[in-house]
Amino acid sequence: MTNNPDTPVFLAAAIGRMAEYSSARDEPSTDASLERRYRDLLDDAHRFEKSLRQFRSAELLLLRASTLVDVIRTLLGQMPRLFELDEARLYLVDADGRLSDFLGPEKALLCQSGLACYHTRRPLETLFSNSVEVSLETELTLDDSPIRSRAILPLRRHNQLLGILSFGSLDPERFRPEYGLDLLEHFASVVSVCFENSLTHEELRLLSLRDPLTKLWNRRYLDESLNTACRRLCDSPAPLTLMLVDIDHFKKINDSFGHPIGDKALVQLARLLRRASQERGTLARYGGEEFAILFPNCDATEAARLAEKFRRLCAQTPLKVATGKTHTMTLSIGVKTWLPDNDPPISADQLLEAADKALYQAKQRGRNRVVMVAQSRASVMAHQQNRPVHSKPAREKRPAQTLSLPSLFE
Repeated sequence: MTNNPDTPVFLAAAIGRMAEYSSARDEPSTDASLERRYRDLLDDAHRFEKSLRQFRSAELLLLRASTLVDVIRTLLGQMPRLFELDEARLYLVDADGRLSDFLGPEKALLCQSGLACYHTRRPLETLFSNSVEVSLETELTLDDSPIRSRAILPLRRHNQLLGILSFGSLDPERFRPEYGLDLLEHFASVVSVCFENSLTHEELRLLSLRDPLTKLWNRRYLDESLNTACRRLCDSPAPLTLMLVDIDHFKKINDSFGHPIGDKALVQLARLLRRASQERGTLARYGGEEFAILFPNCDATEAARLAEKFRRLCAQTPLKVATGKTHTMTLSIGVKTWLPDNDPPISADQLLEAADKALYQAKQRGRNRVVMVAQSRASVMAHQQNRPVHSKPAREKRPAQTLSLPSLFE
């Protein structure tokens, strides 16, 4: 094999050269052969020095990553450039769904960049012949990939498999089984420690962002999500919906049945909203008996459908207050949908204020209803008549209208 002095040592046949040197001892020593051996040793030293610099740089990048998202972005985005790879993929075991909480809305983007999450380790054992030790595979013929050789780095802590990091190359000679593994094994250990540290950090962070009773996000996380979502509207305008959901006459539930039943009502509604929304939006306990749901890429028609679905399901799900006794809970829901074609730019505070006003009007109009704030009636009327919305250019600024929807679906 031709040795390229620019090739990192963990990708070159430096280990195999020892056998070459051993057999060369039996050859007559000449000036030419000594010079050749000297050049080979010098090339190996340069490759090893370059590899050490690359791995040192990689470790520093990982140690600077402050969150789990940053660690994953570093592995999938910067490692291919640093090591001149054609592909980097990360396969993680997410047995209890914690990773989805930790990654939040960034998970979808990371999955497009080479991240895959599995509930068990079985898919990893199917994808990789060796999920226990660092290994190199060459002359691959994968059906869905042009990769022809790869380095497989299992990430383990305390005898537990966290996942597998895979470095791939189009060159079938890039990762050969006889190459050295010391630096890769050390790097896998560093990545595993970084993962463990970031997971611990995320767990502590989530403790401050979760409502302890309902296990939903709290007001602090909602504020962060609202600000992030509104900032993104400047770069990629898309419909954005915020719903505020309030349990009607919640004080009467506490006064009539006791605070434990009131807590039970909150937990029951949280589960209902999570199940009915199919984990699609950001669901948070806004405060007291109020909940908030932030739906990106959700227009007014879809928002009306979802809000009415929540209201109807809650009314149809009795709350058990004692043996053989139940109580029917109803909801008042205020909805604000921002539409890129119709609405001026909006801030998180303005979005929240608009939804809060809609919720107030839902209560004023008798509760157990959905009130939407919109620029025009087009979106809601389209939902009522099952026809598409046709946006019209705004001629003048008009005050926002509130649209009550309790009877559209009954």
